[in-house]
Amino acid sequence: DKLVLVYFLFNVLIGYYNAHDLKASIYGFRLTYLPMLAYFVGSYYWDKKVDLERIFHGFFKVLVFIAVLGFVIYFFFPQVHVYFHKLSTDEPIVTSAINFVRMTSILWTPVVFAMLMLSAFCYWTYRYLKTGSNMELLFSLITVNAVFFSVSRGPMIASFIALILLLALGKNRKFKLIILGILILELLLFYLFVPKFSE
Repeated sequence: DKLVLVYFLFNVLIGYYNAHDLKASIYGFRLTYLPMLAYFVGSYYWDKKVDLERIFHGFFKVLVFIAVLGFVIYFFFPQVHVYFHKLSTDEPIVTSAINFVRMTSILWTPVVFAMLMLSAFCYWTYRYLKTGSNMELLFSLITVNAVFFSVSRGPMIASFIALILLLALGKNRKFKLIILGILILELLLFYLFVPKFSE
């Protein structure tokens, strides 16, 4: 524990020293450190009786909240979205295609946001196939859309593969029709209304 803590603090401090900017260092606190923080959580609970399923469930609910917050910012407070982009890049706005802004929610970088949303999508889809809960289907749809709006290629490809596998393995016909219908509708809307979306 002490060695990991020293390594963790060394990385944070050397990053701050090289940046010479506290604000930039805080904004640079990204996915790299999450496994380290997870290590300490695991270490703390190592010899304690815990309900891991309840912990995971709570964590993925937080991710759904971050996704919903991302959509609210994206559509209703675009100036906040642009501000977050300016914190992480010299470009005036982060775009993956002409006039299409990549969603990040409150995480400043679309890649980190997309990876977390991908994991949440897989979790909630699995939960829906297991329980049939409409709320879990809704959570699955919210998170896969968050991946889509991030326009992060790796998570998008992974979510597509995950979706194909889940659709093939899942026996719930209603789920398959809902997911496919919504994705096709969204692709049509983007194709019609986003300039040069097909490129």
